[in-house]
Amino acid sequence: MAKLKDYLGSLISGVNKARVLADLESAKIAEAYAEHKLLKHFPVPRFRAQDVELDIPLAIESVIEQQVTDYQPIENVKFNSAVYNVARNVAKVSSFRQDLAKILRSDIAGFTRELETRLKAGSPKQDSFDEFKEQVAESFFNIISMDEKLSTRLLALYGENSFDQILERLKNKLQKVVYGLIQDRGAQVDLEDSEVIVEAHRLKEMNPQSIVRLKLKITEEGMEWHRNEDEDGDVESTLLPE
Repeated sequence: MAKLKDYLGSLISGVNKARVLADLESAKIAEAYAEHKLLKHFPVPRFRAQDVELDIPLAIESVIEQQVTDYQPIENVKFNSAVYNVARNVAKVSSFRQDLAKILRSDIAGFTRELETRLKAGSPKQDSFDEFKEQVAESFFNIISMDEKLSTRLLALYGENSFDQILERLKNKLQKVVYGLIQDRGAQVDLEDSEVIVEAHRLKEMNPQSIVRLKLKITEEGMEWHRNEDEDGDVESTLLPE
């Protein structure tokens, strides 16, 4: 059993070594041709593989999952709008007073950025959102307190003597409506480090449905040494593509 990247590397390395052996053999043939009075006028045979196509059966023994590095848990515009609408619905208003709406929207945007930072740092989703709910509830309480008419109406509407139960309603509504908008940190399969089975005797014992076929096309591109001589007669060799 081997890692997929090691197995593929060995295949490509094998093709390169085959080309090296072929070139060494061509060099020996060239020397023999040079010493032969007739063959020295013949072109030296040289093998060159333009394309090598491999079709290899293998089975994946195990895969490694890694957390997504580019994690974007929140679509900010949609998320912030949903939070604001929850606050508006709990307050039973079509819109807040303009100055209060501006404060609340600004606070929500800031709280969302903090939430996103915590999530990206690996903080548990629910714990992070619980902190977010407390922040939104505090901001909601602050803007309601700045509007005496609205605060009086809400207490009468909900039949409460304090805002505690109203704020609990707000947090419960956020949990039901907004929490689901947060994307979970997904995982991606690291194929390069996957363990694969390539031994023929093991593949014969496996269910054919568990076997996949690896199709690999290798295109040969050579490198050549180029020699350049400067004004002082110094020679510099550079390896460049053919």
